[in-house]
Amino acid sequence: MGNKLICGDVGTRCVANCARITVNNDNEGEDDDMTVEPAGTIFRETLERLNYLDQQLLLFCSGHNVEVVRWLLLLGANIHAIDTNSTSALHTACRSGTLGVVQELVHGGLPMDVVDSSGWTPLHIATFMGRKHVVRFLLAEGANLQKLNHKGMTPSDLCNDAYTREVLVQFSSGNHVIVTTSGRGEQGGWSMEDIGREALPGLRYEPFFVPRHPVVKSNGTKTDMLLIGIDLFNRKPGQGLAFLVTTGCVRDYPVDMSSFLRRNKVKTEQVGNFLGESYSLSQILRLEFINSVRLVGLGIVSSLTKACENIRLPADLQKIDRLLHGIARIWWRQHEQEGKPDAEIKRASESNKENVFKEVRGLELKEYFSSPDSLHQLMYGVLLLHWSMYDSDMQISKSQWISINHGLEGDENTVPIRLLENVYDTVKQQRIPNLVIENPKKMGQNHDRDMTPRAESAIEKFAAQQGYVTLMLNANNQPLNNTDSASLQHLASVLTEVADVFEEAHGLPSARRQQGRIYLMMTQDLLFFSSKKDEDPFAFLPMSNAIVTRMSSVLCNISPPTTPMDEESSDGSDALPQTALHFVFLLPDGRWQTYDLNRFEIRTDDEQSMDAWMQVLSEDD
Repeated sequence: MGNKLICGDVGTRCVANCARITVNNDNEGEDDDMTVEPAGTIFRETLERLNYLDQQLLLFCSGHNVEVVRWLLLLGANIHAIDTNSTSALHTACRSGTLGVVQELVHGGLPMDVVDSSGWTPLHIATFMGRKHVVRFLLAEGANLQKLNHKGMTPSDLCNDAYTREVLVQFSSGNHVIVTTSGRGEQGGWSMEDIGREALPGLRYEPFFVPRHPVVKSNGTKTDMLLIGIDLFNRKPGQGLAFLVTTGCVRDYPVDMSSFLRRNKVKTEQVGNFLGESYSLSQILRLEFINSVRLVGLGIVSSLTKACENIRLPADLQKIDRLLHGIARIWWRQHEQEGKPDAEIKRASESNKENVFKEVRGLELKEYFSSPDSLHQLMYGVLLLHWSMYDSDMQISKSQWISINHGLEGDENTVPIRLLENVYDTVKQQRIPNLVIENPKKMGQNHDRDMTPRAESAIEKFAAQQGYVTLMLNANNQPLNNTDSASLQHLASVLTEVADVFEEAHGLPSARRQQGRIYLMMTQDLLFFSSKKDEDPFAFLPMSNAIVTRMSSVLCNISPPTTPMDEESSDGSDALPQTALHFVFLLPDGRWQTYDLNRFEIRTDDEQSMDAWMQVLSEDD
């Protein structure tokens, strides 16, 4: 829901501080003793004042994709860009420890003595993080080992890693070691996000996936629920998936959800948007979705073309990076199958004879790479090359293309020129609709906002009644299993965050009563909650078997049945029993949060409105 609910702090201040590193200089009693240090970390909030390309430069420098860093600089990103904490691209690169990125920035002219808001140089960060190869390179390039930060500490004072300290000792004694290039981070493996992307061999990318059962059983027809879910997915993909699973329209298994995305009329741009997110469910579905495509025997261009048949690439470079990372990993894994690879390739080649691309492919292509990491970077380069050739005024020559891809394999190794020329010529054959992306220079301007007029939603079309009401939560209406007033405040704070409408009722303590203006829509037997008209719902509540009691001309009370209902979902799994009102929040990451309420009240503006609401709310009562 956001950091405000976790930390009790406003979102920006919380995010900007929580992940920073606290450094104690052992001077107890001083006020600034526990101040936080940026230490190369960047956040969305600290990047807000930068243009999109500069934001992406800092973000990609904190990863391992040297190829995209080179493209961003070519596109005009400012190598000297800093965030609000004065964190530079070199600071972020030293934190992640990708030597290739560090070398690219230093050789590109970024000063090594640049300091952040706490006086830390890139060398301070590299020694603190234990990035010994980066430390060795910076020292060899002339970085100042005696530079003091604002607390009077040198890089050596921050070093806690034995191997990095050994590098510092060697340098101080004059025994310098030759620096070699390494494309990946210091630890030679993947980042924590990459680990989340991984899957164990032989499994369908759900080894630790615990399926969730539907939490409600609707009396509405499955077809209507499916139409509502698809429409909601096309507007808000994460909330749409959550609705489809929680109502039992789609089973909560990656293979079922992947199949749903392929076989139903969902917008391909929303498929790309959700699969490109960093959410845990997005990572799992991304691998399952891509793995359902047969990439054996294909080359780089043909693999990208086939993998993107049911995905429209997002207008966001980070999301594209995650998608291409998945494609590269699946391509690699499919070509790593034990047993009879030659027979597999032969069959794949026969089935791909009609492929128009004359490119290096299959096992022959795999021989040119030492890991899927380099393949991932080259795939990203192909996408940007395609954009530059057909959708921009920036024409990249073959020699420039070869230069951009120099050293992707690390240790001064590079992808063979023969392969790079083959890829360049393949892209030059024709414009490929599946590989079209938005101009990177214009990304970030409007891609988070749909500029087209909003069409009527399926929920609105099916609604038997809709309109503004005042939703009232009293102290007696505590969520089940919580008897203290904090539970009411928590629910109200959640409603405030998503709808920004809840406030303390006049003259009553916040622990006793909360109320807010909500737009309600009654569709089938589901009551949907929106913050305002013409906005998609953030929650819904099943009204099947709910008891509606009119309290006055403008007030009614809604409560669960007095006798618990024993329900079973349509697929045989247990749904939540009707011992409470299940208030279901739909979350953007494909999950949901259920609050069990004993009762709540709604107040209308006039008697006529309450008459209309009572008619539809009491139909099944």
